[in-house]
Amino acid sequence: MGMQDRVLSSKPSPWRGWGLPARALEIEAIHKGSIAEAAGLKPGLIYVVKQNRKLPVDVVTLAAHFVAGTTKSIFIDPLARTKTVVTTKGFPWGMELKKPRHTLLAAARLGRITPADLAEAVLDPSDEVSSQMLAAAHHGVMRISPLSPFMAMATRLFGGKKRMHIARQPQFAAAAAAAAKRGDAKAARHLMPPLTEALLHQMGTTVGALCLFCETEVARAEGKPSQDRANLLRQANLFSPSNQRIAKALTAEGAPTVVVTEATVVRPFAVRYNLAAADVFDGPVDAQRLADSRSVDLTKSLAGLGAGQLAAVVMLSSYRTNGPYAQLMLTLGHLYPVLADRIGFVHILSGSSAIKNVQVVTRFRSGELYAKKRKVPLTVLFDEHEWVSDKLGLQVSPVLFLLDKEGTILFQGCDASDAPYWEALGRLDAGVRA
Repeated sequence: MGMQDRVLSSKPSPWRGWGLPARALEIEAIHKGSIAEAAGLKPGLIYVVKQNRKLPVDVVTLAAHFVAGTTKSIFIDPLARTKTVVTTKGFPWGMELKKPRHTLLAAARLGRITPADLAEAVLDPSDEVSSQMLAAAHHGVMRISPLSPFMAMATRLFGGKKRMHIARQPQFAAAAAAAAKRGDAKAARHLMPPLTEALLHQMGTTVGALCLFCETEVARAEGKPSQDRANLLRQANLFSPSNQRIAKALTAEGAPTVVVTEATVVRPFAVRYNLAAADVFDGPVDAQRLADSRSVDLTKSLAGLGAGQLAAVVMLSSYRTNGPYAQLMLTLGHLYPVLADRIGFVHILSGSSAIKNVQVVTRFRSGELYAKKRKVPLTVLFDEHEWVSDKLGLQVSPVLFLLDKEGTILFQGCDASDAPYWEALGRLDAGVRA
């Protein structure tokens, strides 16, 4: 089924509203070859979210409600004053959505912004957006209103940030960065919450990157050495390898970024591996297990691809699973029924030979289990001594490679959205070769 066949109807009508709905997202970009492009959607349109108000407003969560059947989506063009109802088979994939800036600023000034939204806005590539969000977060922390008098007073007088609920701590970190940018190092350190394991990992890797980035700003205001700031930024880069703001800050400190997150020059995949299909979740991987396992050869697998098909190779290095990998697999699970005829196989390469922290690893396995449930052709391979990862020079996990039949890299990066698949398919259909 082509993408055009998934668009059942598109009905525009005049829009007479006086203001945008509270739960609305702005289309930032449309990916070529996607359902969204086939539906005639354009950047700048407002996507009206009408689902359960308790749900996070992000593409993957929304798509989970449209895994099958017919979907009616409402889009508003505020400039043309039109409303369009688009009916599609499944979710209209191919949109990059973001919350309107005024909505995020208002939420931050009221102290009600979610950690994920705050992290995305503060780490925005635009200096203007980032600065505005830091200022709004500082206002939201320092204001004294009937909604948060005790929290604000405790923060000012007694360092209540150390005892506050963890969900509030990222906003205090952003407020600390705002104070640091004004040159008030003492206030910045007072506001900055400790970088605990829970703060850096419990709410997702982007929030962890935000807190490390804010700690860097505080360290700069305190006059700490450039090497210390660079070390913090390197950690942030590992948490969010594709973030341009962190990469820019690293460059300003004279330190290289950890990884080139996207293949700017299409090139051949450098390693033609032949690895054992051994999953550590089925038991420890030892010499006997490797001898008994079937081997999977990349060259033969690529030769078996059909015309117009992609292969996905996910490099986990020493990990078996982690938070970004769970998100990547969740997206693939949602997207796969739409692109089942275009994705030939998925190889997961891991160098983990034994499970050390069962509770943490099992929690992050949910995305992979969902992908398997959705029939994604997924095979876990044991990358002994991380040989393939080292050959490719990878320093983060996971990294997604999308390859064509000849082994040409059509996408390389850490983006866990649906964007890499549309980009790679666009290059494949255009006949791009190394």
